[in-house]
Amino acid sequence: MFAAGAWNLTKAPFLRWSEGDLWNVTLEVSAGGVYEYKYVVVEGDGTVAASWQRGANNVLALQLNDEEVEVYDNWKNSPGALVLVDGQEITRERKLLAWAADMSLQRSELRRTRMELAQAREEIRVLRAELSVLRMEVSEANIARAAAEARQLELERNNSALRLEIAASQASARSTMEEAARLLNDLSDDDSIGGVSSSGGSSGISSGGPPTYASANAPAGAGSSSSNGSHGSGGGGMFGSLFGFNMPG
Repeated sequence: MFAAGAWNLTKAPFLRWSEGDLWNVTLEVSAGGVYEYKYVVVEGDGTVAASWQRGANNVLALQLNDEEVEVYDNWKNSPGALVLVDGQEITRERKLLAWAADMSLQRSELRRTRMELAQAREEIRVLRAELSVLRMEVSEANIARAAAEARQLELERNNSALRLEIAASQASARSTMEEAARLLNDLSDDDSIGGVSSSGGSSGISSGGPPTYASANAPAGAGSSSSNGSHGSGGGGMFGSLFGFNMPG
């Protein structure tokens, strides 16, 4: 029976007799473990032990790569027990030593794996910290981008408003220039009409040719005084007609 069954007789596997006075049983167990067992003769329903195998408990070590293991024991537990692993003979002691070597190698591998795991955890911690910083930077960049977009929208609105103001100013300036040009044309027309003399000649600018002047023997103060507003020698010219006063002669 196996110690794994807490040495409970009701859990012990039964052996079957075969020719040659051999008792055998086939069991399926997990590889990579060490099993302690002993043979026992039971009475009746198998719950009472009549006799136990002599000597110390049997020990069987199984390696991870073991597939089929045959064990030959004797009732008196005397030396000479045989162990066959995949058809190759080996003693229990050498099997146990091989298992111990495998366990030592596995422990080394386990330590290395634990160190790699600790290193990986540290790298993960660093990466998480960097990720947190990147997320914060992305958040700040999004805020800055939103502020820049809002500022751009505001500038576009201000630009549109300035364009409207410039267009209005240009329209007003154009209207003012057109009005000034019209007034200048009207003044030019008035000045041309006001330079014509009604009887004795003209002292201003005529509408059809170069200006004429009074003769040297004309009496002082002589000039046109007709009621149509023509200018004499004391007339104010274009500015007098525009502002309503006479320029001194």
